[in-house]
Amino acid sequence: MAKKHPETTGSSFIDEAIANTPQVETTEKEVKSKKVTVKTKEVKALEIPSSLEIKVEESNQNPLAYIDEFKVLADEVLILSKKIITPKDDSENTDARDYAKRLSKIMKDADTERKLKNNPWEEKIDQNNDLAKMVISEPLKKEVERLKNAIGLYETEKERKRIEEEKRLTKEKADREAAILAEQQRVAKVRQNISDISTNGISGLDKCNTLDELNTFSNKVKSAVLKEEFYKEYFQEAKDKMAELVTLIEQRRPLLEEIEKAKKEAELLEGEQKLAAQKAMAEKLEAEKVANEEKRKNEELERENKEMTAKQELFSLFASLGIKKVSDKVNEVVEKYGSAIIAAEKRDELISNYQESLVEKSKEEEIASEKVKNVRVDYLFEITDENLIPREYLCVDEAKIKKAIQANRESLQKDIKNFSIKGTIIFPKNSTILK
Repeated sequence: MAKKHPETTGSSFIDEAIANTPQVETTEKEVKSKKVTVKTKEVKALEIPSSLEIKVEESNQNPLAYIDEFKVLADEVLILSKKIITPKDDSENTDARDYAKRLSKIMKDADTERKLKNNPWEEKIDQNNDLAKMVISEPLKKEVERLKNAIGLYETEKERKRIEEEKRLTKEKADREAAILAEQQRVAKVRQNISDISTNGISGLDKCNTLDELNTFSNKVKSAVLKEEFYKEYFQEAKDKMAELVTLIEQRRPLLEEIEKAKKEAELLEGEQKLAAQKAMAEKLEAEKVANEEKRKNEELERENKEMTAKQELFSLFASLGIKKVSDKVNEVVEKYGSAIIAAEKRDELISNYQESLVEKSKEEEIASEKVKNVRVDYLFEITDENLIPREYLCVDEAKIKKAIQANRESLQKDIKNFSIKGTIIFPKNSTILK
């Protein structure tokens, strides 16, 4: 029996490992036929993938040469990967992921090649496995785990910042909506007050059947003080309404003066002549009221027509901007400004507000799109007091506890306090997923 001399790989570390490994004894006949006597049954050799680019003849001459080749590949990536301690930005984070994937692939390909080499040389399996584990698997596994931890730290911090920004934008939006609601309520109150100036004023004027009553009402109207800080942008409109009311009062004055004069003249009359004079005065006053009411109705009808025209302008404007729910948008701005007429006058402001809403929506979508997708939150536990653990969770059955936590995963994601098991503490743990 002739001893086969150890083959060299070109790597002093690997050659030394091989030199210290017991060699397989073969016969001359077996050497020529390229077969090795092994203690276990012979395993058929697998076809070596062409992607590994290792020739069969070279493999037979130096069966462990592939380790050097994979080590060279691994070293190239390790030189780059070890420069990244913790990713500083998205670019470094992407590189870290790429290095981790490449190292994982090298580790996987090296393991595949190791298994292929084991088939024709079963006696060298232990040496091959130990060497591959020492040179390839263990260091690469540690580096991949380190990279995953570094990636996890970076992406967890990135997600924290994203959530903070999302909360800030949500709060700003809520504050704006609250401000808009408060403004709508203020405008509605102001518009109601302006409407009351006309409604209550005309009602009070209709009750004035004598000059004394008219003078009393006139003094009350003229002494009324409109607060500019309350009406703000509607202050001029409120003043105009008051001026209109004063004009109506003065228009009523000649009629009441005439009626007062006729009354005095009627006092000198007797019988049917007096009754006829009084009836004529009452009819004249009533005719004036009817005429004024008809005038108010016509003015109201004209205002409604203008309001409808303004609404149609708003419909056309919002449709041209590409807004889908045009009717809802029109109702929203009419409520905000108090009338469609006023809203239509603020066309430029409406367009600007809509453009700002699109920018805000774009920001919200951007923040949502930056959500870290490859960080999974896992929830673990530690036993703090076995005496407090409920009977259904004893022996302690950790698998059962893990199953319970997974069943309540959605609730825990909403609030860590939503689910608990006495005697344990449940906490989240981030783990990086390489895809």
